[in-house]
Amino acid sequence: MQSRGQQRVHSQWCSADSNQSWGGLGILDFVLPLHTLGVPCPTLLNPSRWSRLEGVLLLEFSLLILSVLDLMIFLAGSSVRIAPVLRFGLAACSVPRLQELVCSFFRTTVAVSKVGMFFLYTVVIFAWVATTVLDDEEGKDQFGQPVREGFATFGESLYTCFTTLNTATLPDSMVPSYDYSRSYLLLWMPFIFVGAVLLKQVILAGVYNDYSKHAKNFLIEGRRLRKSGVDAAFELLKTPAPAGCNRGEVVRFKDFERLVDVLKPLLEMTVTKEFLRVLFHALDDDSNGVLDKAEFQDRCLRCLQFEFHITERDSCLKQCMKGTAFERTMDALVENGASGTNLGYSCKYPGSWMDLAMNIVIGLNVSWVFTESVMDLNNWEEPRFFMYVDLFFSFVYVLEAALKLSHWSWAEYWYNDDNRFDFVASMVLATVGALFLILQQISVAMLRSANILRLIRVLKAMKHLRFYQRTCVIVTNLLRTCREVLLLNLLVVLLWASAGVQLFGGKLLASNPRLEGKDLGYFSSHYQVFNFNDVPLGMITLFVWTLGDWNDDIAVACLELAEPWTFYKALIWTFLLSYYIASPLLAYNVLSAFSIDVYQKIDEEV
Repeated sequence: MQSRGQQRVHSQWCSADSNQSWGGLGILDFVLPLHTLGVPCPTLLNPSRWSRLEGVLLLEFSLLILSVLDLMIFLAGSSVRIAPVLRFGLAACSVPRLQELVCSFFRTTVAVSKVGMFFLYTVVIFAWVATTVLDDEEGKDQFGQPVREGFATFGESLYTCFTTLNTATLPDSMVPSYDYSRSYLLLWMPFIFVGAVLLKQVILAGVYNDYSKHAKNFLIEGRRLRKSGVDAAFELLKTPAPAGCNRGEVVRFKDFERLVDVLKPLLEMTVTKEFLRVLFHALDDDSNGVLDKAEFQDRCLRCLQFEFHITERDSCLKQCMKGTAFERTMDALVENGASGTNLGYSCKYPGSWMDLAMNIVIGLNVSWVFTESVMDLNNWEEPRFFMYVDLFFSFVYVLEAALKLSHWSWAEYWYNDDNRFDFVASMVLATVGALFLILQQISVAMLRSANILRLIRVLKAMKHLRFYQRTCVIVTNLLRTCREVLLLNLLVVLLWASAGVQLFGGKLLASNPRLEGKDLGYFSSHYQVFNFNDVPLGMITLFVWTLGDWNDDIAVACLELAEPWTFYKALIWTFLLSYYIASPLLAYNVLSAFSIDVYQKIDEEV
């Protein structure tokens, strides 16, 4: 989804007689904020918006007061801090995108609350029925486990049913009763079918339906605001049509130019006057030197939605050698001979002799790494010349970068993402090779390991395969489209990890008196690596938790830290259940459903 309905296209364009490449400046970026020039904007005068602004200011003030109190309590000697949560709240109030994500999260929560309550009712009802049936059962299964394990009390039954519903303890929870008597399937199967099969899918559908509906409305509103901005721009710039033109009110180039001059300090534009004239003529369909309202609106909404990055196309060396044998040789080596306008590196290099030669070198590099791996795994002695081959692959890619930079300028070369990776990797390889030769403090193993960097470039070389091109396009667009949903998931994990550090930091240890001597799966499974000793560790723990919906071993260990019916116990339950709702049920479900929907649309377009 594009923010505010604005599309951003990165392209390469240049004129046939120019040595400059033109890639993507947002003309709409100076069309939209026209209210700064005195154009009234009805949206800004909306009373509901002012009411919302007052609420945000009140919330910010409350968070600041709490921050001061938190600091005072900390200075008084308390080890409990709520500062991370308060900082997140202040960021949500101050950063528009973060504020929108938080509001969207709460809207989704409200939208699926009815289904969530039904989910809760299912757990409670089944827990009551299971407790009634199994609490007095004294039998054991063939493995010696009590049939009523997990159902001895209503509290135990609630937890067992909840973890069964989110499949964290399924099928472990049903093994004793199922093994003891097959008739207990009449108790288990309706619960599992209704809860784990149906209700969770209904929640998934409800979450996505609300999120996608809001995203669509957000996109429509963004386009409406964009159109109103274009209309306001025309009202500012319009003048009577020149003699002989029956277009009514029009926009002249000098007025268009003046608008850019006014807005340049506000928007940090880098557009040149020459390029501005090119754009104006591109808007002028009938080539009469002015733009009527239809031309202005249509082209602003269709053509002026780009970011243009202007780069020098040719290197200084090529410009100095223009018309010489050197230029002709370089053209034959690094250009693919494509006819038409020279659109720069991304158009001319793919398929050139240099490109094909480097792909062959990469293939040989991969084969060489594979050969060395086979010899290393079998403990075979390697000949001495292997070291020189490794050095060759360390320096050969520097030659590739040098040849490209002798033909294209640094700005043109660096604009391409593949070139950025190639340049950094080549410099790393060359540095390791140089240190090996000069200082002799780099081992052959490290030299060989550095060459593995080149294996990543194999993925780039595979772009020539048609089926791989399709997959790359889909995955790339999917990541670009879902970035806001991914950010939502990241923020949820970050917020709860900050709270988890305060609740469990330094406590999930076998030496803790609360956990010592207890038979916990958390320790027998060596899950001690998943803890909340700091925020990054907490984020990893919660990320693993999200992927599995619920982690019973970690949850039980956390719950054992507190005495029953204490405030600390209530805080732990609140943390665990709220994270389950916020991440696996809501944020991650949004990502899952959103990815499926976006994949289908992108696949159709591709």
